Amino acid sequence: MRVPFSQVFAQNPDGTVTPRTQVSVGGVTMGPGVTFTRGVVFSGIDIASMAGHDLDVEYQGQVVVVKGVF
Repeated sequence: MRVPFSQVFAQNPDGTVTPRTQVSVGGVTMGPGVTFTRGVVFSGIDIASMAGHDLDVEYQGQVVVVKGVF
């Protein structure tokens, strides 16, 4: 399912992003309170650089599984 990045991650005033709910990226699940900065690669992905794009996600219960980016 294609959703806007902002539906899954909140963009903070300092440019970082934080999951809005439980999110799984590259097989690792994290939740609110985790912060990603631009340029930091997590599971091979610079999550903060995906801001403004749409995400390909799958819902598994309460967890949003990020499968790709558009």
